[in-house]
Amino acid sequence: MRIDVYTQDDVSVVEVSGDILFSNWKEFVDKVSNLIDKGHNKILLSLEEVNYFDSSAMGGFICIFKRLKSVPDGKMTLFTSKKEHIDILHQAYFQSLMDVCSDMSSALASLSKTVDSVAN
Repeated sequence: MRIDVYTQDDVSVVEVSGDILFSNWKEFVDKVSNLIDKGHNKILLSLEEVNYFDSSAMGGFICIFKRLKSVPDGKMTLFTSKKEHIDILHQAYFQSLMDVCSDMSSALASLSKTVDSVAN
């Protein structure tokens, strides 16, 4: 597994390649947790180059999601165009917790959404 991180606007894009398995999911979570500790509160997890992820990886996604919920304006989006990944994430109802996008522009846009306050 390889993890690359870059920032686009105010979004931290975490690109993972290889497999996310029981043997390395903790390394993955620790890397993203370190970003959150440094003040990165909008995380886009790109699974585009992930060949395979198991249930421990899905648990890792939830760990990161829960960690982000504890920081102001924390939000996470998953991005993958791979149908098999999207099917698995939807079967596990991930879309009820976070945005699951099949294209990068939609994923970035989902993290740029702001809540408009209504002035009366």
